[in-house]
Amino acid sequence: MKNLLLITFLLFFSFSYAQEITMFDEAFSYRFYQDQERISIKEANQLMLSDSLSALHWKRARTKNTIVNGLLICQLAFIVAGSSGKISGEQYRVLGPIFFASSFTSLGLAFSRQKSVRKAILRYNSLFDIPKEEEVGVILQLKPTLMATY
Repeated sequence: MKNLLLITFLLFFSFSYAQEITMFDEAFSYRFYQDQERISIKEANQLMLSDSLSALHWKRARTKNTIVNGLLICQLAFIVAGSSGKISGEQYRVLGPIFFASSFTSLGLAFSRQKSVRKAILRYNSLFDIPKEEEVGVILQLKPTLMATY
């Protein structure tokens, strides 16, 4: 009876503290889950802002996301203006390298944004890890000594 009560208590304790977040990529956004239940982006945002270090990574990811979206809108405007004939040959020579550089910049920032989101989620999830007891071992080195007899 005591063993059953202990097992029930341990199972309840383990389920009550498992609040980890999982993220899956979609085409243009993310899906967030907290213990097999889907949560909205607003709820994930509130959870990430609850810890200072995860909030730091989360805010960096949001800033990078804003920059990437701005660069993509500028690139789309350049493509639309170029296809409609509103850009002359000399403007292409000036804007072409800028478009090329911004493409690589937005790609690099997108990867960096993903890394920041991953760091924020891993930091938040680490708050719920149960600390493990560490074993401390001492290595004894026995050296021969001279014994003096009096």
